[in-house]
Amino acid sequence: AVSIRKAVSTRQMPPWNADPHYGSFRDARRLTDAEIATIVAWADGGAVEGNPSDTPALPQFADGWQIGEPDLVLTMAQPVKIPATGTIPYMTVATDYEFPQDTWIQAIEVRPGNRRVVHHAVASAAVPSDTGVAGGQNVHLYSPGLEAMVWREGYGKFFPKGTRISFQMHYNAIGTETTDQSKVG
Repeated sequence: AVSIRKAVSTRQMPPWNADPHYGSFRDARRLTDAEIATIVAWADGGAVEGNPSDTPALPQFADGWQIGEPDLVLTMAQPVKIPATGTIPYMTVATDYEFPQDTWIQAIEVRPGNRRVVHHAVASAAVPSDTGVAGGQNVHLYSPGLEAMVWREGYGKFFPKGTRISFQMHYNAIGTETTDQSKVG
């Protein structure tokens, strides 16, 4: 509550860097003075919990793949060890797979191995070129509540032979050392 109070009263949160002195902006993510005063009063008043009956339902995550059973599932080459505490820097984690032939995909889904620690994950494709690797392309993102990517009939994403998939991971420590081994289908 102390951190929330400070972040909203200094207008650090929600983030919005547009200068209000230079016009008004549609869909501005700024809190009004009244909204800030409400949050400050809540924090100063002991951050009392609201009515539990007003709490939204917890999100329900599918047990299986949103895209149906994938033709191919790529898993991180090794589990990633997540420390119990501290800030965990972003990291890139490879898979051991290289596409053996040109491949079109119609659907892609990133699934966290350990939802408790995966803040978000980006699946990237390193596409080969005549001079080596042409660079990475983001192909899908996992973030809680984000749907799988499914292209309509006749559309898709092309991976040329030799494409390699990796993950850019952002983890949160949860107070207990654990591991993650996310996958993409």
